[in-house]
Amino acid sequence: FLANLDNPAAYEAQIGQQVVANKIRNLPALEKPVLASAWSKPIAAHLGEKRSASGFTIPRSVAAEVEATDEQLQAYLEENQENFRWEEHRDFELIAFKAEDVVDKFEATDEEVMRLYEARKDSLAVPGNRVIETVTLESEEDAKALFDRHQAGEEWPALAFELSSKPPVSLGAKAKEDLPAELADIAYDGGEPGTRAPVKTEAGFVVVNVIKQEEAIPAKFEDHEADIKKNAALAKARRELDTLSQELDFDLGEGLSLKEAAEKQGVPYYSFTEVDRFSRIKGGGREAFLAANNELIQAAFDADEGTEPVVIDGNDGLQYALTITKIHEPSDQTLEEARVRVQAAYTRQEQDKELEALAEELEPQLASGALSFEDAAAKYEAEIETAETSLRTDMQSQGRFFAQATAGIFAADGEGSVVTQVTSSGVLVAKVLGVEAADGEEIDEGTQQQLERLATSWQNEVETA
Repeated sequence: FLANLDNPAAYEAQIGQQVVANKIRNLPALEKPVLASAWSKPIAAHLGEKRSASGFTIPRSVAAEVEATDEQLQAYLEENQENFRWEEHRDFELIAFKAEDVVDKFEATDEEVMRLYEARKDSLAVPGNRVIETVTLESEEDAKALFDRHQAGEEWPALAFELSSKPPVSLGAKAKEDLPAELADIAYDGGEPGTRAPVKTEAGFVVVNVIKQEEAIPAKFEDHEADIKKNAALAKARRELDTLSQELDFDLGEGLSLKEAAEKQGVPYYSFTEVDRFSRIKGGGREAFLAANNELIQAAFDADEGTEPVVIDGNDGLQYALTITKIHEPSDQTLEEARVRVQAAYTRQEQDKELEALAEELEPQLASGALSFEDAAAKYEAEIETAETSLRTDMQSQGRFFAQATAGIFAADGEGSVVTQVTSSGVLVAKVLGVEAADGEEIDEGTQQQLERLATSWQNEVETA
C-alpha cells in the first residue's frame, strides 16, 4: 500500500481487492458442499449412463522384433535425453554404530554376571505345572463325599457325573501364577497327584484333582552364563555410548580423519562412492546398509561438501558422523550407460507405431462390418470378453481388459461404435453393444458420493484461490 500512496488509482484498486478478499474470507463455510442443480444434473446424467460392451486384446507379440542400429539408438537418446539422466550422486565417508556394534569393547566382570544371575534365576527357571480337573458342587456335604469316595478308590469321572450331573472341568496344564488364588495353593501343596480337600469359592465348593504334576526346573548358572554376560556387556555399551561419541568428537576435532578416528575407537567405518539419494550405487543396485538406515542417506544429502564431521545422536541409538568427499552433479547418460533402457524404450516406440497402424486399419473394417468382431478375434487368437450393462465405475472392475478400455468405451459415439487403443498389453479392440442414457433426475448413492467429492474438490480450489 505504501508504495502506491503517490498513485491514488492504484491505491484505491488495492483497497478494493482487500475489501473483496475480506468478504470472501468471511463467507460461511458449508458443512457439506453441494453443486447447483444446473451443474449436478448434467454431471449426474454423465455419471449415470450405463453401457455394455465386448472386446479383445491383440497381443504385443504380433509386432515385429526391432533391430536397432547404434545410430538409431543414439538419435532416440538425444531426442529423449530428459528421460535418461543421472540424478545427483555423492561420495562420502561414514562412521555409524549402535551399542550392538561396539559390544565387544565392553565386558562384564564375573561378580556382575553372578549378581545378575542371582537376581534373575527365578525368572530363568522352567516353571512347574499341574494338569488339573475340577468339579464344583453346591453343598459342602456333596463335595466332601466326592473327595472321600475318590480317596477310597472310586472312579473320578463317574463320581463327578453322579454328584454334579456334569463331567469334570479340565483346566489343562497350569503354572501356579495362572490359577485362581484359592486353587493355586492346594494344587501346589507339595502332595502327590490326586484329589485335594474341597475349597469354598464364589461358585461353590470345588474339588481339585491333580492329574499330573511337573516340578519347576531351577536355572543352572552354566546354562545361562554366556547370555547373561552378553546382555550385561550390551547394557554397559548402551550406557557408555555417549562417552564413546564424545571421545570420537574430540578425535575428529583434533584433526583425525573419520577412518583414523574409527580405527582408534574401534567403531565401524564405511566409504561409499557415487550413491544417489535412494541408496542406489551409480549403474548398480541399492547399497543394503544405507537402504536399511534411511536416516544416514538423508543426512548425506543434507550435508555440504567438505563440512567438518561431528557425531550425531540419531534414531534408535544410532551414532554417526559423515563427511562429503565429492558431489556428482546431475548429468546426461551416454548410450553405453543407458543402452538397455534406451533399447527397450526404442523398441516400445517402434512396436507402438506398428500397433497403432494396425488399430487404424482394423477400426473402420470392424465399424463397417467388412470384418466381423469374431473373425478379427479369431485371426489373432484372442478371447472375446463381455461386460454386461453397467456404470463406468462398475465396468472398470470387470477384469484387466475393461479396466483399461472403459474410458474409451464410454467416450465412443454410441451403440455399435468400435474403439481401439494401444497399451502395454497390445491393441485393445472394443465394441459398444448398448447404451442406457440417464437424465440426471434420479441420483443413486454412488453418483451422489461422486458429486459430493467433486463439490468438495471445487470448494477447496475456491478457498485456496
